Amino acid sequence: QMIRPLLQLIRWQNLIFLAILMYVMHYWVAAAVMHSYGFPNQLPWWLVLMLISAVLLIAAGGYVINDYFDVKIDRINRPERLVVTQAVSKEQAMRLFQVLTALGVAIGVAAAIVLRDWTIGTIFVLIPGLLWFYSSSYKRQLLVGNLIVSFAAAVVPILIALANVTILRQRYSLVMEYLPLPHDIFVWLGGFALFAFLTTFVREVIKDLQDQMGDRELESHSLPIVIGEMWTKVIVTTLLIIIIALICFVHWHYLPYNVAWNSLSTRYVCFGVLVPFICEIILLWNARIPSDYRNAQLLMKFCMFMGVMYSFVIHNMLQRMPFPQWNIILGSQSPRRRELLAGLDIPFTAVTIDADESYPADLQAGDIPSYISRAKAHAYVSQLADNDLLITADTIVWLNGRMLGKPHDIDDAKAMLRALSGQTHQVYTAVTFMRKGAEPETLVDKTDVTFRTLTDDEIDYYVEKYKPLDKAGAYGVQEWIGYIGVTAMHGSYFNVMGFPIERVYEWLAKVSTQSRP
Repeated sequence: QMIRPLLQLIRWQNLIFLAILMYVMHYWVAAAVMHSYGFPNQLPWWLVLMLISAVLLIAAGGYVINDYFDVKIDRINRPERLVVTQAVSKEQAMRLFQVLTALGVAIGVAAAIVLRDWTIGTIFVLIPGLLWFYSSSYKRQLLVGNLIVSFAAAVVPILIALANVTILRQRYSLVMEYLPLPHDIFVWLGGFALFAFLTTFVREVIKDLQDQMGDRELESHSLPIVIGEMWTKVIVTTLLIIIIALICFVHWHYLPYNVAWNSLSTRYVCFGVLVPFICEIILLWNARIPSDYRNAQLLMKFCMFMGVMYSFVIHNMLQRMPFPQWNIILGSQSPRRRELLAGLDIPFTAVTIDADESYPADLQAGDIPSYISRAKAHAYVSQLADNDLLITADTIVWLNGRMLGKPHDIDDAKAMLRALSGQTHQVYTAVTFMRKGAEPETLVDKTDVTFRTLTDDEIDYYVEKYKPLDKAGAYGVQEWIGYIGVTAMHGSYFNVMGFPIERVYEWLAKVSTQSRP
């Protein structure tokens, strides 16, 4: 007899929605974005479970304390759903709130300790306090309570973003300085957070329209009580139009995949998201009595659910980015090559290849990186599966018939730059494509680069600050020395960075077209 009232008290339907939200935000959005950069899922399942459990327990405690303070209003607005004082005493409700909240905070802080991120721990401590003050006083103040609940809803996707980005920066600190992956995760999940904030705010105001009778009786300063029912509808409608406009703008201007009119994304947005929002506006203006507003509130929940489930489309579309028939493996740990390949929106995996990079003494210019690039590919070929495509690369700087590779130390780097100063040199990059059971194919790109005469102070400053010991010729054209030193360039800029990405894409597109049935 106690189970049903307790489930009603903790709003079990809302908790299920929260669990679904967190699950899809991680596995369908964050993990899909990481996959598009060649990174596997970073959070172990038990840590995801800890985060979900903490959020659900704190949310359940928030619902309990809300009903604890709302007994008088609920007797007027929804007497048939009153639990506290009917099936559960106020003392029992308070104890239940304390237990649920304490467990939620403990699990959340434990997850933050595992992640070594005190921002997450602070969130798990802050939100229960906000929910307490919301229930006890803020919800009766104009808009303050609505904004607190909306903020709490928006925090859920942000928690998932923080957890994933924290792990990425801990495990791949150097690479994350070059890759926009953390930024992309925050953009995607930040978009869902904004959606959660706006839609929750709208739903809360519609709830206030439903609860006008009790709010007026107990002198709560909800929006309908302060400005009237009609003007509240105007504000809600304006917000719904803003939400629709934002969805359309983002969908047709910012998404990185196909959004043609016949695409899955466009069909889902039009019929699964925009149509329900338009129906919400119509239902809102036809509402007259509390039961009408309750229907509008239920439809708003449906709109929220459909918006969240767009994450399935994101997952599906990111998995269908260019060249999905191959599992692309980049045989390089160079952060610049990883960044450039990721810029093609191609999922890939990066591996380190231990290969002999020596070469015959009679090789010249572009033949040298071609030989080394092929050696790297042959060193890894035994590990390739049937649908794997291995990409390896090597870059050299060629100056007056002499090869400049990676410097051995700081003094060697300075000597290389003094040799390049005031001269035109060539940068050769070879890229090899290797598939199981097939002969490797190698392309070689050449770029002429001219440096102005560099002073010793400029060379010393660059080498001491940027330490270009991992770069052929002891410089990165994308760094300070490239800004102030390069006066002319003939050929691919990206080739000088170590990866002629435009030619890589051209090769992939050509072979992909040839391999389609």
